[in-house]
Amino acid sequence: MKKYSAAAQEIQSIKVHAENKTIEFVSSKSDQVVIEYCPAQGQRYQFSNENGIFAVENQDRSRKERFPTFWFDGSDLSPEDLITVHVPKNYAGDMMVEAENSEVSVKDFQQLKTFRCETSNAAVSLSGLSAQTVKLQSHNAVISLQDVTAAGALSAQTDNAAISLKRIMYPDIVLKTENAMVSGVILGRKEDYSIEATTSNAVSNLQSRSGGKKKLSVDTSNGMISIQFKAN
Repeated sequence: MKKYSAAAQEIQSIKVHAENKTIEFVSSKSDQVVIEYCPAQGQRYQFSNENGIFAVENQDRSRKERFPTFWFDGSDLSPEDLITVHVPKNYAGDMMVEAENSEVSVKDFQQLKTFRCETSNAAVSLSGLSAQTVKLQSHNAVISLQDVTAAGALSAQTDNAAISLKRIMYPDIVLKTENAMVSGVILGRKEDYSIEATTSNAVSNLQSRSGGKKKLSVDTSNGMISIQFKAN
């Protein structure tokens, strides 16, 4: 296992680009941003820390279109298939992920400015996160949000997979998928939202309505919409 690190004080944005990996963002008590990774044949890593941007780029040259074997056979995660990003818990900048065939997990950050993630064929999971703007995009994979709150905008889009919510709270929410269900719990009153809800070939417990100061848009096809509201 190798590490690349830099003092977090001057970092305004953390950018990760990777292929065929599991990418974990983990909060820490340190004052450093630390990347842990395992060198392996066919894996190329480049790191930089310039002009307030801390960046890591991984290229997987082991096979042209390789999927980590543990996705299919239930085996343990190989060290070479994991990138762990340790970030101070009070980090208040941006996080951005661009990945192919890479699962992304983020836990326990309460002061982020922006979190953006684009991946494919692998799940995105956010837990215990507060960011002014959250924008998520995946393909053929589940998006799961738990205890994700802030005063800005949240957008989550995927296809052929569900979007799952547990206690999210944003004044501007956009959820979109195809051929799958959108379900979960939003903190707040239903009456506070202007709602646009669209599905086909399935049922929805939401009816489009106007009048709320907040916005909620839910769009799917061939999948149920089941959203509950809970007072916070």
